[in-house]
Amino acid sequence: MNAYLNGQKLPSITTLVSISNYLECNIDFLIGRTNNPMPIDDYYCSAANPTVDEIRYDLMRLSPQKVDLVAAYIKGLIDSDNE
Repeated sequence: MNAYLNGQKLPSITTLVSISNYLECNIDFLIGRTNNPMPIDDYYCSAANPTVDEIRYDLMRLSPQKVDLVAAYIKGLIDSDNE
């Protein structure tokens, strides 16, 4: 693992799949192409929901500061459900 972290070795596709499965994230997140760790299966499930698609579109139109506010609001909703 240190060889990967130090950039001395690149993981194979099989290794990337194994790591992403273990960490429950997508490969694009592992290689730095996105900051969204959502597993691809979860992404496709959410994409089938028209409301989620509308929210995703609306979020892309907001400023980064407003996206942060929306994210904090959603986190608060989730936290309140877990209490």
